[in-house]
Amino acid sequence: MRRRRAPEIIAGRVNANGTVAMGDNFQVIKGGTGVYTVYFASGFRLISATVTAGAGYGVTSFSERTITFNFGTVASPSTPQDTGFSFIAVGMQT
Repeated sequence: MRRRRAPEIIAGRVNANGTVAMGDNFQVIKGGTGVYTVYFASGFRLISATVTAGAGYGVTSFSERTITFNFGTVASPSTPQDTGFSFIAVGMQT
């Protein structure tokens, strides 16, 4: 029988300017107004993630190593807006 590995969780909080407010094993690149890409540490294979923010958002890109969030205003999600956010990512060590 194959042994199952336990998932790993990486959580963090990011400031509106793209700096890390809390957490480790990830970095953030702010790509423009309201666009943030979270890069996870080498060896972490992303399975799923969730985000909490003060503005409307959408996930524009998702891979085994990164996730990109695109934030807009609550009234108009198509209008870009910088905002701080928190996330929880679930993955496996490779």
